[in-house]
Amino acid sequence: GAIVNIRDLAPMVAGLVAGPWVGLAVGLIGGIHRFFLGGPSCVPCSLATVLAGVLGGMVYVLNKEKLVGVVPAMLFAVGVELLHGGLALLLIHPYPLAVEIVLEAIPQMVIANSLGVGIAVIIVHDLIEHYGKAHPP
Repeated sequence: GAIVNIRDLAPMVAGLVAGPWVGLAVGLIGGIHRFFLGGPSCVPCSLATVLAGVLGGMVYVLNKEKLVGVVPAMLFAVGVELLHGGLALLLIHPYPLAVEIVLEAIPQMVIANSLGVGIAVIIVHDLIEHYGKAHPP
């Protein structure tokens, strides 16, 4: 019943580009939506989506409010998806169902989300290079 998805992609990119508050907001939108879809994985998947945005924002803050490079962003995405799988293993019962869901969904989500984050970071870096970073008045 688990669906392979890229729901964590938007919160990760939002956090990496704009910080923890934006990452949290985008993560809450995706997380609340996922929660109301229901199913055995609704709690860990909802939580993982919110954490994806907040952790992306923490990376942004730790990087002195600058966007990280493509490879670090992709490695970050891999880590978030592994965390997603870990949360599923911890919170889905019965445990054999959790293992089945994680083995089916997480490898594909690692690939799709890390590639998506990499592409998004390339695009944002190109925009920053072309237009410069916007500074508030």
